[in-house]
Amino acid sequence: MKTIDRMHHVCLTVSSENFEETWPKELAFFADFLRMNTYKIDVREMDEEISLQGLEQGMGLGPQKPVVYADDGRAIIDHFYYVAGEDMSETACMIDLIVFLCEPGQLTLPQPNMHTQGLRGLTLLTDNIDAVHRRGLEMGIEFLSAPTTQDWGSLGEVRHMVAKDPIGNPIELVQTEEVTEPGDGKILRLFSINQNTADLDKTLEFFRDGCGMSVAARIEHRGAGFAASMGVSGEAQATTCLLQGTNPDAKTFFALTCWSEPELQPFSLKEGYTASYYRMWHWVRGNKEGAQELWDQMEPKMNVPTMGPYSYPSPRPWGDVTMSFFIDHDGVHQEFANHVEDGWHGLGELVDHPEFSKRFGVFER
Repeated sequence: MKTIDRMHHVCLTVSSENFEETWPKELAFFADFLRMNTYKIDVREMDEEISLQGLEQGMGLGPQKPVVYADDGRAIIDHFYYVAGEDMSETACMIDLIVFLCEPGQLTLPQPNMHTQGLRGLTLLTDNIDAVHRRGLEMGIEFLSAPTTQDWGSLGEVRHMVAKDPIGNPIELVQTEEVTEPGDGKILRLFSINQNTADLDKTLEFFRDGCGMSVAARIEHRGAGFAASMGVSGEAQATTCLLQGTNPDAKTFFALTCWSEPELQPFSLKEGYTASYYRMWHWVRGNKEGAQELWDQMEPKMNVPTMGPYSYPSPRPWGDVTMSFFIDHDGVHQEFANHVEDGWHGLGELVDHPEFSKRFGVFER
């Protein structure tokens, strides 16, 4: 049975409505506050016609494209950014920052609260959560709480808090027992990509039985520490299952959370994308035939198949990509992708590389 190898990255979008103001702040949030590695990929190296066709068809976005428009209204490809923590290994999971150009009336707003059904955001592992908190306070970063200690079952005790990025997305930060000697507040890697689900058993069944993922840990959330760090009432309870693919070296989880009494605001395509985090990539090992085999295996179990495997040119440092999409029953845009064999490598070489790297000055909120 073909299976998901690991998480690849999660996409965060910035609305074009005020992107000239918001974009530098969002990049500075990751580069200067979180001290993550930030680098630019120039997509002009890609075949414009084929790439735009794949992006439009696959994302189902109509006029929305991660591009910049010329004065005469023609769509031109510009660039997008990836950010990653200190762990720049081959199995690293990254954040993809792009600008969405939207038609009037379409929403690209952050989710209003953490009970919202669908993709909630991400959790980052740091080597010193108290140092990150101090740095954030000095920079004017908004936090829901100071770091709190929580029991995460088989993962042991963790230190946890939630910050808000410049457009209001919740960014969870955690320090686990993996960190034996606190450092200076660096982000080590993306710990988990988080999704709220209305039916935990149904969603687990799909990703476990349909995709070959396994449950690495099950966490029962409750108590004052959990409520404080998440900005919810003291009575709130939730269950999280951390899923992982078949790659034993990958350390980023896909976290499914079901709230005991959620304030559900179900996702609706008619209302546009209601969250700045709008889709996640699951990495499929192998070639495009392998991606097709996994798609054929999963399609009968999907809620809304959007696009079967589609190959198009990918910019350096990666080879061509084969990707497919579907929308799950919680309204989350799931993507399954791989690059040509041996096409995903050399990530560590991008750190401080003049061709890719870009730093941003500290911003004022």
